[in-house]
Amino acid sequence: MIFFTMDEPKSKKDKKSVIVHYRIKDDHGNTHEWSGRGRPPKAFADFFNKGGSRDSCRI
Repeated sequence: MIFFTMDEPKSKKDKKSVIVHYRIKDDHGNTHEWSGRGRPPKAFADFFNKGGSRDSCRI
């Protein structure tokens, strides 16, 4: 009996791009975008810690 086959490993599904829900501009004029999934990027964490709200940067 053969329990394992030597076939190619299953390919991962193509990842779809995620829609951006939040956008802010930092003090240096750089634009940062975030989908709202997972942990917020450092620029957003700093923005929220300074008193900014998610509603104020929602697209």
